[in-house]
Amino acid sequence: MGKIHYSIIPVLLLLLFPAILNRTFGDVGTVMRVQPASIQNISVGQSFTVNLTVADVPALFTWQIMLFFDSTILNCTAAVYPTAGGIFTGHNIIPVSPIIDNTAGSVSFGASLSGSDIASGSGVLCQITFEVKGTGTSDLKYSTPYGADTFLLEGDLNVVYSSLENGFFTNVPTPPPTRHDVAVTGLSFSNENPIQGESITITTLVLNNGTITEGAFNVSVSNGTSLIETQTVTDLAAAGSKALTFIWNTSGAPLGQNTITVNATNILGETDLSNNFRTGTVTVRPIQHDIAITGLSFSSNNPKQGDSIVITVIVHNNGTVAETSFDVNVSNGTTLVGTQTVTSLSAGDDKTLTFNWNTSGAPLGENTITANATAVPTETNLGNNIRTGVVTVLSSIQKSADINSDGRFDMKDVALVCWSYGTHLGDTRWRDFADIAGPQGVPDGTIDQYDIAAVVKNFWRITKP
Repeated sequence: MGKIHYSIIPVLLLLLFPAILNRTFGDVGTVMRVQPASIQNISVGQSFTVNLTVADVPALFTWQIMLFFDSTILNCTAAVYPTAGGIFTGHNIIPVSPIIDNTAGSVSFGASLSGSDIASGSGVLCQITFEVKGTGTSDLKYSTPYGADTFLLEGDLNVVYSSLENGFFTNVPTPPPTRHDVAVTGLSFSNENPIQGESITITTLVLNNGTITEGAFNVSVSNGTSLIETQTVTDLAAAGSKALTFIWNTSGAPLGQNTITVNATNILGETDLSNNFRTGTVTVRPIQHDIAITGLSFSSNNPKQGDSIVITVIVHNNGTVAETSFDVNVSNGTTLVGTQTVTSLSAGDDKTLTFNWNTSGAPLGENTITANATAVPTETNLGNNIRTGVVTVLSSIQKSADINSDGRFDMKDVALVCWSYGTHLGDTRWRDFADIAGPQGVPDGTIDQYDIAAVVKNFWRITKP
């Protein structure tokens, strides 16, 4: 078969490309393939060749291919026309030189008949040889879309529609040597500051860093030299992990920092033992009992003798454990107002108590009210078990010096008395609210120095919270 090389074929194809754009797609049974479709187990440094074929083409005049490959895995060394079995065998062809790009990973090639010559049927378009330069996988893939860089042309230069079947290369790397490696990768605590006697949960994570399943190994948790618990892990697959939980009762643990160690026993054949253990710190706190009165308030700070007021007491558990029972007493001086028993007060919690006090027997003037929580067993801080407040009991007919009832004794109250100063009951400027005291300590119908003194002696006292 005679072959004449023309360097102008790319120019001819470029000039004919407008005609290609006006193609009509014909037979759909034509297939362009990479054969064999799968190439496997070719070692680095060796080569292989694939055939780019066409099947069932009705009338072929020109063909062009662009084939992509992974240039990190393969190196294209040649692209040639077949010596036998080619679709153009027995025809005079106009050949071109292949364009091989081993950086981007592509090879472009083509051929054309001349005149009115055409070829039909099936055969090889070209043969491409690759050298294996690395391990891995690579597609041997025709460029798309079909009709751009990869196409078949009929004698009238219309595109012959063809489906594309790509190839695939893979070589199997040498399996790694068997490795045994168990690692402790996590350690956490449900409570890092437990009270002595509390139980906490220790959670650890073990990982199989090796390459095979480990049938059985032990994981132990210790506090210093004291073993807490040991558990056995079975059938842990390579790269698999398992979370383990251990319950630790801190009753016998020393107060302060305790170093907790998780250790996975080394398995047969294991060489890296540095990751077989992990440590963490738990601080054990002592048991503390401490009850405190943190609030004491009154529904009225200036009741009239005989009125009933509500005394509110807030008690708080400052300790580290719940208290099951203690009493709270409220007294006026040495006179007991009431006692209530508090049960089940958790550590850190508050309890609000209310006491009703009838002031009928209370002396007039200031009364010191005391709230006291009885000490619980082993409580040593008793200074916060008591709290006091003052209630001023007024005569049943006595009026408050807080004339405008704004919760404080100030110049506003003084001004209200002074405005009516020197008047008597029945006078135009006499006001009942300003008649708050007299020689006997009760209103007397005259607004005089007794009334002013009753306000001034309380000057700037605040009566409401």
